[in-house]
Amino acid sequence: MDELHRAASEIYAVPPEEFVATRDGCARQLDASGSHDAAAQVRGLAKPVRAAWAVNVLVRRMPERVAQLTDLGRALREAHERMDAVDLRELTVRRRTLVTTMVRELRSLCRELGPDLSGATCTQVEQTLVAGVADEQIEAAVLSGLLVRPFGPGGASTAQVRDATAVPGATGVRPTAQRPGSPLVVVPDPEPPARRATSADRRAAAAEVRAAQRRVQRLESAAERAQEGVASYQAEALRLRAEIEELRRRAFDLEHQAERADRELHRADQTRSDAVRTLEEAQDALADARAQEQALGSD
Repeated sequence: MDELHRAASEIYAVPPEEFVATRDGCARQLDASGSHDAAAQVRGLAKPVRAAWAVNVLVRRMPERVAQLTDLGRALREAHERMDAVDLRELTVRRRTLVTTMVRELRSLCRELGPDLSGATCTQVEQTLVAGVADEQIEAAVLSGLLVRPFGPGGASTAQVRDATAVPGATGVRPTAQRPGSPLVVVPDPEPPARRATSADRRAAAAEVRAAQRRVQRLESAAERAQEGVASYQAEALRLRAEIEELRRRAFDLEHQAERADRELHRADQTRSDAVRTLEEAQDALADARAQEQALGSD
């Protein structure tokens, strides 16, 4: 493992709130040791979104569950290749159960490490795990423990998979579950003697697989639309918060303007009072002068 990978493994193990400080500390250590190129690469590492951080925690702290999921993913992919509708149904149920359990346990673990995961973040974690089950490239990226962004329900291109990790092309080693002891192992009932599959059986199995694939596609599309709706509402919430802040700023400015106007009004009122008093004094002086003039004229 080179210096960049070693540093990234340390940096992406900490909560997002500690990411920048840990990254900068690692970069300074590399600079001090003379590894200036690695230090520059470390400084360029992107901060993971919370869902990606949570998946990284899962990979590091829940290896048994990860091993169960990777085993299940391999079995599902093999069932798809065989177009085995019975196995697909059973394995899909097991996948759903396992992923739900993993997200619940991960949420409890993350609650001990820092802020609780939101419902939206848990959905992104679940989508990432399901995507890893379906795609070996995504699975390898997830196992790296260096995700910076989660995967959506629609899969990802090779370039998107590469860009989803802190170190492009980083992959992890598939863990091995301890056996026995997997809590989700299904013990099959005794099977009747095998019979040769007929063409009708194969057509029926293929039809069931196609129906299952169509249902998965519909559900993935619905989940994607829901995610887009969440993103839209989040953007609207941000816009409204910005508008509220602007209104608060304007109200603050207007309050200050009103205070200045009150002070100016007070000064103007004082000036008016002084002017009225001066005028009255001048009028009194004029009246006195006229009275004195009249008195002198009568003499």
